Amino acid sequence: MRTIQYSDEGENRFVYDIFGNVLEAENTSGKELFRYDTGGYLIYQQDLSSGVFAHAGTYRQIGIC
Repeated sequence: MRTIQYSDEGENRFVYDIFGNVLEAENTSGKELFRYDTGGYLIYQQDLSSGVFAHAGTYRQIGIC
């Protein structure tokens, strides 16, 4: 886990896998989960505070990953 603290006392926390991909991100706005396929492409992202999620088949099609 890595925590980044800001001068306004806010902070972001990140949990990484062994490949350096972000698995969880958390700050005062909430928590997000990320999942990757075996090639390292982002395939799933969910914002736990809002319940919004995205499957990343669309990310590859538009060239984000």
